[in-house]
Amino acid sequence: MIKIEQDKLGLQDYFYIGYLYLIILGIVSDAIFYGIFSVSYLNYTTILDALISPISLLTNNWKISLFLALMFGLMYVYFTKWMFKLYAYLRVKKWYQKMYNIKKWDKKYEELG
Repeated sequence: MIKIEQDKLGLQDYFYIGYLYLIILGIVSDAIFYGIFSVSYLNYTTILDALISPISLLTNNWKISLFLALMFGLMYVYFTKWMFKLYAYLRVKKWYQKMYNIKKWDKKYEELG
């Protein structure tokens, strides 16, 4: 009998999710663009066109690529460093204690940190 671990995703699962994301992103972005001109994009496209469309958009426009890289970098720094410092600063504020259950959040941050 094969054991399937439900909490862990392998590298192949991440590639599959990324592949689906690129296809959906390509179809949606091009369908919106060509929909403005009343062209039915889905009648004239292939799966490869939809897959390559977001990648070609990123490589042709360096400003979008730079913006996305900057946003992902900021998200990484926030979730690894700034989030804990911000919580430590805000948890002693009265208005923050009224809005959130501090004991519950302390337990969650102990698990993460």
